[in-house]
Amino acid sequence: MLLKEVITTDHAPYTLGVIERFETQASIQETFAIDDTILHQMNAGKFPFPVALHFWPTEPVVFLGMQDTRIPHFKAGVDVLKRAGYTPVIRPAGGLAVVGDPEVINFTLLFHATAKKPDIFQAYQVVVTLLNALVKPYGEAFSAGEVKTSYCPGKYDLSLHGKKIAGLAQRRVGNAIGLYVYLSIAGDQYHRGALIRDFYRQGIQGEPTKLNYPNVDPDSMANLSATIPNFATTRQFIDQLLATYQAIEGSKIEHFSLSDAALARHIEAMARRNERLHD
Repeated sequence: MLLKEVITTDHAPYTLGVIERFETQASIQETFAIDDTILHQMNAGKFPFPVALHFWPTEPVVFLGMQDTRIPHFKAGVDVLKRAGYTPVIRPAGGLAVVGDPEVINFTLLFHATAKKPDIFQAYQVVVTLLNALVKPYGEAFSAGEVKTSYCPGKYDLSLHGKKIAGLAQRRVGNAIGLYVYLSIAGDQYHRGALIRDFYRQGIQGEPTKLNYPNVDPDSMANLSATIPNFATTRQFIDQLLATYQAIEGSKIEHFSLSDAALARHIEAMARRNERLHD
């Protein structure tokens, strides 16, 4: 499914708004404030573009879902992350823990849908279509399906040759939809998996839980560059993804930023969400 089939726009070709930030451990909460600001502006008809792409690689960080905060020994699990040099952040979208670092690309595709907005799985298919167009010139195609022993397993895990490369999450505000993607480009993916495995081991300590948490096997995931060496850096990925987007959507591209005033309310909401990390 292409975005131009489901977005609200009166113009063809339309303009894709692009924002790029490298998030430090000190500023990481702002990235979710950016996405929430865009979603609310889109839903209110106050955003200048029908579609936005937000790229945000980070310093070492672990994004925790709200379900992660319910493990029996949450503080012990968080201590595992901190001792390894990772900043924990409780995010508003997605289910369970994922790792971010400079060699993992995070990006959010945000759009204002027509009145007949796509359902959850149709929206995910937009990202699958885009990423498959990206890797098609290299003779590859992503498979979508849950990798149960990965971290943050979900029905729209994306794999190459049996190894999970990427995971998707989704957030909706009215008719505005945000599709969140984390994709491992390079680096020590085994270490990332072992970190989340140890987070759950220390955070659960064998006790029964009301929710199901993954039994993470670090060997179940891999980097995109292991299959396609042309994607050796996040910069190469971003440049090729934007070129692919233009090729399949026929859109123009314009870079933009958001003011501190526009972000303020959503930064405050993220700070409240993360208060328990400082207990």
